[in-house]
Amino acid sequence: MALGSVPLFCFPEGIRLSEEERGFISFSFILTIDVQRIYCSCLIFKELLGKSTCRKLGFSKERPYYSEKALCIISEYSYPDQYCELLQQIYRVGMSKNDVPFCRVVQNLVDELVMAD
Repeated sequence: MALGSVPLFCFPEGIRLSEEERGFISFSFILTIDVQRIYCSCLIFKELLGKSTCRKLGFSKERPYYSEKALCIISEYSYPDQYCELLQQIYRVGMSKNDVPFCRVVQNLVDELVMAD
């Protein structure tokens, strides 16, 4: 099993589209690669599909449609509660009313991480 299988664990039933926007859910799981454990925490949320995407999929123009997205933390260290809390805070900051796109918020946070030994 490789880290490439992480999306299968985040979306075991596939990515679903819906007409309703719900809050987020967070959960943790452990991947075992050879004898090494990899700890993963995931936050799934809904994001509004753009008009062009809806048109390509043939969806009605009157209703909004949402797609599932995921934020994950993958680590060698087991801190699932702390990772889920961090993901929730990232989500809240990213979804707050500001002019910065959500992906930019996440990118800036990752770019500023200091990796200590």
